[in-house]
Amino acid sequence: MRQDDGGQPADDRPEDQEHARARLAQLTTAIEHMRQGLCMYDEQGRLVLSNRAYATALGLHPGELRPGITGREVLAAMRAKGFQAHLPPAEREEQLSRMLRGGDGGESNLERADGQTFAIRHCRTDQGHWIATYEDVTHSLSVQRRTATELKESEERFRLAVEVAGLGVWDYDTLLVSRKWSGRLREIFGLEDAIEPSLDTALALVHADDRAAFLRQLQTIRDDAACARFEASVRIHRASDGQLRWITMNGWKTFKADCPMGRIIMTARDVTDEKLAEERILWSAAHDALTGLANRSCFQAELQLALQTASQEAEAVGLLLLDIDRFKQINDTLGHDAGDRLLEVFAARLRAAVRSEDTVARIGGDEFAVILRQVSSRHDVAGLANCILERLVKPFTHNGAVLDCRASIGAALFPAHGRSAVELMKHADLALYASKAAGRGTSMLFDPAMKSQVRRRDLMIRRARDALDGDRVLPYYQPKVDLRTGAVIGLEALLRWRSRHGRVGEPGALGYAFEDLEVANALSDRMIARVIADLRCWLAGGVAVDHVAVNASAAEFRRDDFAERVLDRLARAGIAARHFEIEVTETVFVGRGAENVQRALDLLSREGVRIALDHFGTGYASLRHLKQFPVDTIKIDRSFVRDMDENVGDEAIIRAVINLGRALGIKVVAEGIERGAQADRLVGLDCDLGQGFLFSKAVPSSRVPALLACKSLMARAPSDRPVGQGLRLVAS
Repeated sequence: MRQDDGGQPADDRPEDQEHARARLAQLTTAIEHMRQGLCMYDEQGRLVLSNRAYATALGLHPGELRPGITGREVLAAMRAKGFQAHLPPAEREEQLSRMLRGGDGGESNLERADGQTFAIRHCRTDQGHWIATYEDVTHSLSVQRRTATELKESEERFRLAVEVAGLGVWDYDTLLVSRKWSGRLREIFGLEDAIEPSLDTALALVHADDRAAFLRQLQTIRDDAACARFEASVRIHRASDGQLRWITMNGWKTFKADCPMGRIIMTARDVTDEKLAEERILWSAAHDALTGLANRSCFQAELQLALQTASQEAEAVGLLLLDIDRFKQINDTLGHDAGDRLLEVFAARLRAAVRSEDTVARIGGDEFAVILRQVSSRHDVAGLANCILERLVKPFTHNGAVLDCRASIGAALFPAHGRSAVELMKHADLALYASKAAGRGTSMLFDPAMKSQVRRRDLMIRRARDALDGDRVLPYYQPKVDLRTGAVIGLEALLRWRSRHGRVGEPGALGYAFEDLEVANALSDRMIARVIADLRCWLAGGVAVDHVAVNASAAEFRRDDFAERVLDRLARAGIAARHFEIEVTETVFVGRGAENVQRALDLLSREGVRIALDHFGTGYASLRHLKQFPVDTIKIDRSFVRDMDENVGDEAIIRAVINLGRALGIKVVAEGIERGAQADRLVGLDCDLGQGFLFSKAVPSSRVPALLACKSLMARAPSDRPVGQGLRLVAS
């Protein structure tokens, strides 16, 4: 013991003892106010010190933990309060006793009945004392347990998501250089479980064309610190059956604090079915479903590309536009199955007739196009077009019907006939129009002179619109004459129009206007309205008119209410239906709107309107139409009458038609009679009625009453009288 100068031990001095007591009091106070429970037992297991938090952890009152109490007495006090029932089953009394009495250092948990949990950390000192701390870890354990539960649930959700998505997992640990493949990944690869995962095994399955790119992506994500993920689509040959499959792979790189990369996780999914579906969708978007040819949108893209390439290479490109001749007649008379079969055969022959570098497309109903690449001159284009026509002309049989694939072709050459796709298409279309006008089954190369025809067409449409706007469309009337008596038994209304200067024009000057649906309908509506107005005026004035015939075009029947409109106008004008006759040509039976013709003609006929079949013998399936539709009159086309006295064939046809009409109870009218000899011969053939310049030209409505007042256009002059002179009018 250290002594001071007076020989007394320093620690025995009053001031030092007081100082030691103060420090002990401070230490005791600090221990008492600790949040952690603290206790110390000596080597005999007696309590040396403890604090309030320790008593609270054991569920005891601080006064029950007096110094000197043994660990077993503490245990007995805890038992008295039923604390042993609150211990985990695996610990019970032995566990608690070990903690209270001492033992090796370590950590344990003490769980109370109220759900609080204390972490116990204990150790022995060199002097054999046992020290323990008790810390309330209820909240932290709850957080840990919740976190562990959530982690487990998250892992389960991920596992289920991977299974549902059909994903195979490739786990590569870069530090351990180990790979793990999931069962689904092995299924995708077609590998057995016994095969060890390796990069070489996987690469051997990848398609040769995709292997290098895939390997580069793997190396990039492994070596490039900035690359954290990748995505790739590759083809593989499945190991089990060699089948080609499309695989989409996604890879992610994970990092660790002490190294640039820890692992690479990749997922693989078999997307073969999706790829095939996508390819089918893309193919369908660019191809015609019936013929398999490129469609209009694909054709336009290919044409733009061909012209761009040709411009860069200073080459020429040919463009062919094709229409199947008389397709609508075949489609409408033999059925859509025949029309579809014709399109299929036509497409196959067209594809076979061109070169491999050319593009063939179906751009409309019966409209096709061919892009001819790398042609050197207009002669190449013309030669290829003629070659196509030769390949198409051979007929084929469908359901017993003989069909042919003849077509009309319009051609244009880049850059000679246009430097843009729009201009080239326009000029090829003009050539196609000229080809059809030349008699079909031919090919025409664009010529600048064709533009004048387009200008003429536009002029005729403008002329017709102007006449309609100025209310200058009017009917002229030509009589139909009984060839035996010369009596006028009816009239045909023929369209005329008056110019702004008062000149009366023929319908031929408006010819192209009838190809415009809107204008054609307007002209027809105006004619019918004018004829009904004239009829009403004549009948009201006591003029004896039997009937007036008006031509109805195919355009009229495209509107399904044609019959209703005619009957309504007659009713509002107070005119009996028997005074009105509708003349139709056989084109209305086979064109667009043909499905409306039967109903319209049946309705008109039931109400008393007469039906005449004009230009008989020049159309399509005439005899069938006589049987199918309600026909009161057939008109022999002027082309047969014109040469009947010189062509025995024409006379034979006329005789056959007259006999057919007599057998069916149908009146027969011969059109275009211009010479007396023609009239005489028609009388000899027993023809009922005649019409033509021989009797009268078409006259305006103001001259009709005088014409009808004649008893007869009689006493035909000698057969050599001049054309158009007409017969003498004999007053009634």
